[in-house]
Amino acid sequence: AMARWECVINEAGLHSGVYRKLHEAAGDPEKYSKILEHSFGNNSTPTLSRRGINLIMFQKWALCDANNKGRRIFPPTEEMVYDYVAECEGKHLPPSRAAGLIQALNLAGTILESPVPQGEDHYKDSSRIRGCVRQCTAGKAVLKKSADLTVEDVVVFEDFLRNAKNVEDRVFAGFVLYCVHTRSRAGEAARNHQEPFVDDAGATPFVCNQTPRHKTSSFRNLVNRLIPICGHARGFRNFNWAQAWIGARCEAGLDAELD
Repeated sequence: AMARWECVINEAGLHSGVYRKLHEAAGDPEKYSKILEHSFGNNSTPTLSRRGINLIMFQKWALCDANNKGRRIFPPTEEMVYDYVAECEGKHLPPSRAAGLIQALNLAGTILESPVPQGEDHYKDSSRIRGCVRQCTAGKAVLKKSADLTVEDVVVFEDFLRNAKNVEDRVFAGFVLYCVHTRSRAGEAARNHQEPFVDDAGATPFVCNQTPRHKTSSFRNLVNRLIPICGHARGFRNFNWAQAWIGARCEAGLDAELD
């Protein structure tokens, strides 16, 4: 992701405040690295990767001699941005291509400290750009999600956890049940900083844990805000799958605090 953004920074040149700061720190590798870290650290790697790709495609399009362009993308003018999104619509490119560029330019303007032209050249105020992007996204296919797990499906994993001889298979089956019973996303369940435990103080046992990583987490609250994870430790067959899974993890030598 950073390799793409360094290309974008070089393309922005003196139009970017970050470029100027990096140029001044060129003789100090530690300072150079810190500027990049602090400038991009508030954004997730997937976001930086997607938006970096959007900008690289825009840059290649703008500089393509075959298209008689030969234009630089910084500062992004209203006319150039409109030409690009109109071409996305005319050539029936992926529906998210045009909207992705607008999001990428907004992000680049903030991170790179690159002001955009004002007045008629301000792409954010252009009604024709907004209309064109809307037309592109109107043809986006309906999102199809995977089928929900049925009770029978969950029971299969419970039986697999109980009967499988291979410890790796039991660990995998238990992880699936952990996600199902605690309503956790796989990314959240995989980023616990401590081993799960079973709270059996009451009549119904629960599997409990905490995670700092979740869908709405941000850089600012990753360190000091833990989201509780909790779910039934017994499954549909009244089998304590959570205790069996924790035992399988111990047998496999897994430890969330170390891993």
